[in-house]
Amino acid sequence: MCAPFNVPALPGRPLEVSLTKDSGLAGLIFVIEQRTGRQPAKDDPQLNAIHDWMLMEVDSGRQTAIEWEELAPVGQRHYC
Repeated sequence: MCAPFNVPALPGRPLEVSLTKDSGLAGLIFVIEQRTGRQPAKDDPQLNAIHDWMLMEVDSGRQTAIEWEELAPVGQRHYC
């Protein structure tokens, strides 16, 4: 994200992304980097496996955002 000011300083906390069907790989990469310090490439097969899991959740009827606490176990199996 590019902004002409220090965005995290405004609310006094780091930015957060809600992982939904519209987050895409970029949103997932942002969350993984924020939580683990790693920045996987968009073509990383393990990252894509996590993203596929997210899409499967949505295709199964999920309408709420995916939280890090839910994603972490999936990420540990595939990537993180």
